[in-house]
Amino acid sequence: MSSKNNRVWGIITVVFFCAAGSLLAQAEEGLHWEDLPSLPDSGYRGMSAGSSHGVWIAFGGEGHSAVSDRIYTLHPDRQAWQLEELRLPEPLAHALAVEFEDRIVVVGGTNGERPVDTVFSLKWKADELVIESLPALPVPLEGSAGARVGNELLVAGGSTGPDSQSLRQFLAFNLKSNEWTELDPWPGPGRAFAVSAVNDKAFLLFGGINSDDEPGILADGYRFSPDYQDGILTGGSWEQLAESPVAFAAAPSPAPRLGLDHFLILGGFQGPEFSRENLLERLYSYKAGSDQWVELGIADKTRLVAMAPVLAEGRRYSVIGGSDNADEFLDRVSTVFQPALHFGGLNWLAVMLYLGAVIVLGFWFSLRGQTTKDFFKAGERIPWWAAGISIYGTQLSGITFIALPPLVFAYDLRLVVGSLMIIAVAPLVIHFYLPFFRRLNVTSAYEYFEHRFDVNIRLFGSFTFIAMQLARTGVMLYLPALAISAVTGINIYTLILIMGVVSIVYTVLGGIEAVIWTDLLQVLVLLGGGMLCIGYVFLNTDGGALTVFQSGMADGKFKVLHGGWTPTEMVWWVALVGFFFINLMPYTSEQTVVQRYLTVKDERAAAKSIWTNGVMVIPAILIFQGLGIALYVFYKENPVILPAPEMREIVPYFVVHKLPVGIAGLVIAGLFAASMSSIDSNMNSVSTAFTTDVIKRFRPEHADEWFLRRARWLTIFVGVFGTVSAMGVAWLDVQFLFELSIQIVSIIGSSLAGIFVLGIFTRRANARGTAVGIVASVATTLSVWQFTQISLYLYATVGVVTCVSIGYLASLLVGKGKNLDGLTYRTLNVKR
Repeated sequence: MSSKNNRVWGIITVVFFCAAGSLLAQAEEGLHWEDLPSLPDSGYRGMSAGSSHGVWIAFGGEGHSAVSDRIYTLHPDRQAWQLEELRLPEPLAHALAVEFEDRIVVVGGTNGERPVDTVFSLKWKADELVIESLPALPVPLEGSAGARVGNELLVAGGSTGPDSQSLRQFLAFNLKSNEWTELDPWPGPGRAFAVSAVNDKAFLLFGGINSDDEPGILADGYRFSPDYQDGILTGGSWEQLAESPVAFAAAPSPAPRLGLDHFLILGGFQGPEFSRENLLERLYSYKAGSDQWVELGIADKTRLVAMAPVLAEGRRYSVIGGSDNADEFLDRVSTVFQPALHFGGLNWLAVMLYLGAVIVLGFWFSLRGQTTKDFFKAGERIPWWAAGISIYGTQLSGITFIALPPLVFAYDLRLVVGSLMIIAVAPLVIHFYLPFFRRLNVTSAYEYFEHRFDVNIRLFGSFTFIAMQLARTGVMLYLPALAISAVTGINIYTLILIMGVVSIVYTVLGGIEAVIWTDLLQVLVLLGGGMLCIGYVFLNTDGGALTVFQSGMADGKFKVLHGGWTPTEMVWWVALVGFFFINLMPYTSEQTVVQRYLTVKDERAAAKSIWTNGVMVIPAILIFQGLGIALYVFYKENPVILPAPEMREIVPYFVVHKLPVGIAGLVIAGLFAASMSSIDSNMNSVSTAFTTDVIKRFRPEHADEWFLRRARWLTIFVGVFGTVSAMGVAWLDVQFLFELSIQIVSIIGSSLAGIFVLGIFTRRANARGTAVGIVASVATTLSVWQFTQISLYLYATVGVVTCVSIGYLASLLVGKGKNLDGLTYRTLNVKR
């Protein structure tokens, strides 16, 4: 690349960084309240509310004179509530309402004279409200608690009248089939005006009033874990939870979920009389992860109410109307939320300096080589230790660093087996695979397929790999950007654009050499950042490391292998077998890893690099998985609200909130780099595969400079494709489709490892038989995925074993292969 082009890239980069820095969003930590437009009338308690197509709908409730049948709407501009002409079928208060597929399902309530069994739905459609009747309740109910879990609306308790007893009744309404089912109730007393919540597909029930007991207000809580068969709710199990510090009833419900697993109690009455004197004065939360209650302090009493619905919109929860006294009816609408943390100028400066250093590396290496051998293989001048760390780095994506500690936080060390299987795979790669990659002097791993089989198998391998990387690149940008954006306030599109542009610049300029050295830098920063986080936990936990170890052991966080034989769960043999084949795939058949074997001077150095990658696993286990245990114990000992409703946000939140300013920015920059490390490898390896297996294979007459130009343009294309697709996922919110495409392509990709096994370890396998094995592998693995409950950790095993077994048998039936001198393990030393 010419010096003029280098200067152009430099100007673009400087302008880009200046623009990106101006887009940084800032916010404070803490629990914040915000007032929205008040209800038009003098106020209501016992209203119901929900959202349909972005329009808030609040309806019914007790007013000063009577129970209301009015419906109010608040449109997305949130300017003012409007009274709708349409009225409810009858006056209604204390009804249960849940959202499902852009409609609000309303259950029971009272018309002021008696409870009702009415069930109907409200929907905003074509600028008007539509009411649709649904099957009635088995019995009339008011004051029930409930929530939606999947397709089921769960309804707990309630009463059948002002003077009747509180019911110990638990019902389920299937929102697809519109059928009612009675389930076994919780093991405690009956109740009405309890608080509900949903956590990790389980239904939570807190407090309430029991008309048979003195004093009548309850402090117990229960968790219902549903059981399903063929997707149909068949029952479930109840578990009693820790009692709350105070008894309460009629608190706003469902309880707002803040952070990862805190559920707020925003008021309610703590005495048998619903009076201002009995209104809760303190703010409490239930921490589901550790089954404990947390007192958050004395709250602003004007914010704590009773008999009010809670309407959720993203991470903001609005309490509509309600009461703070027996004769008070409120028109206030208040929103509670936790804004993103203040990232800070010094942190942002650290990010910019780090990313600037990465760009400088790209410029530096662009001056060292101007051939395809430099661009694809770094001129074979990479030290073995750097190549080994880079092999580890390319597998360590931002998703890994963000997702792995939370998985340990939530479960245990079961994923350690996956890391240890890298060490088990290493000697196989060195002794059986590496010699072919080095002695055949390939640039693309799939060149071996043409030597061993034919050009069609080579093209299948190359195109399958390219499809896998194109599908992965966007999600490798999107998911880390989503987590970082959530805890820093930085605009997600800005994050995606920064990572995409910077990756494109240094990869286009420096090729694989820039990729490898930035991998090295990224691994060191992330390992250092993980150590800093663990150190902070040790220093800020009573008892330090010993407490972390003892508490983790007591709660089963150090468990690695799980007993059992079922293939549907990650029991010991599923972990061992599954992770062996999962690791066999990238280390033997993916260009992103194999290409590193080719950047060192000889086969011996490549073997050292593979062992270096294996050695890196040990400190990585101690740091990244150890961080999961450390964070679990830290937040168990310090049960503050984690403003991170997704597990993937725990690590970025901890980094920004707990590490020193500047250091936090450097670690966040490391998260940027971890994501870029994966996509830069994708860009360069896809460019290498397509240039080598397609362009150079079918247009060999051109000069090397011609191929280099096309390789760089391909690099840009892959980077732009990944950046745009990540932005598209963020904009359209179709992450599930993106992840589905990755699953399908990865299932197809398991056959690549099978082709290498057929080629290296058998002499009878031929091109036609291998093609049959590929088709069988893909069909079988897709069938297992769609029609069985087998653990996803076994998909790679199914794909590889099917490809090898069917491919070998088919080869026996369709004739002999070609000259195999130097192409199988047994003929390795025979000269061609």
